[in-house]
Amino acid sequence: FLPFKLLKKSFTFFLVPQRRYQDSKRVFYKSGERVSYDSFVNWIRLNRGISKRLKQLFDTTATIPTVYLTGEDDWLFLNHIKRTVRYGGELATLVIIPKSGHVCNVDNKVDFNAAAIDFMKSISTQAE
Repeated sequence: FLPFKLLKKSFTFFLVPQRRYQDSKRVFYKSGERVSYDSFVNWIRLNRGISKRLKQLFDTTATIPTVYLTGEDDWLFLNHIKRTVRYGGELATLVIIPKSGHVCNVDNKVDFNAAAIDFMKSISTQAE
């Protein structure tokens, strides 16, 4: 039995273990401060079968243009996403954001935004 605050802090460390991503760790933890105990427990229960859910999510073929943006140090999803893109068909694209971890939109805003905008521009020109 751990105090709720310590449990949330431990979970944040689990998702963002690298010291160099202190800003994203802080943002992630701060957003979790607003989560109630009951909601957090429900979220933990939901994640019991995370491996099975990730396999279902990542073992699909893209039927629409899809971009996966992930940090080069995202130890939680990077390998799953690489496999997804490898077998996800020609509509699936992977962009690895340098100098970022799990919360790549915070760790490297410039490269994340550029990649997201490039993707949106590419699908808007395809639609024309």
